[in-house]
Amino acid sequence: MSELAVTDPLTGLYNRRQLHQIFERELNIARRFDIYLCFIISDLDHFKEVNDNFGHDAGDAVLSAFANILKHEARTVDIVGRFGGEEFMAILSETDIDGASIFAEKVRDHVQKARFMYKGQRIEVTVSCGLAERTKYPSLDATTKAADDYLYKAKKEGRNR
Repeated sequence: MSELAVTDPLTGLYNRRQLHQIFERELNIARRFDIYLCFIISDLDHFKEVNDNFGHDAGDAVLSAFANILKHEARTVDIVGRFGGEEFMAILSETDIDGASIFAEKVRDHVQKARFMYKGQRIEVTVSCGLAERTKYPSLDATTKAADDYLYKAKKEGRNR
């Protein structure tokens, strides 16, 4: 029961509530020991079109496959979870903004090259990411907002970035 309370049932990743608790803990550790901590919010581009064109079962399959890509690209010390809808979060401890950018680019490239399939049809999927490094912001909420703002900037500038 305790595992069900902290995980997203579709993807098996941490849910938003658990991510918030982990991020707060990691933020406190990073401040205490003056280590890097980066936060990434990823959003599947034009995801509504997947549901509209292929159905919600296809959308669920894409979300699950994307979760597997995140798990594959993450280090064992990284925390990944589903933030909500088609948004996902990665918490990268002892990682500066350059390292977080490398991680985000690996995920973006992996998604672009992946063959998302549903009932014999290929679904083209791309992802956009927003990154924030904890030393630049005074609080958990400010860091989250910054990553979200950068995500929307990536989407505004053409997505898949």
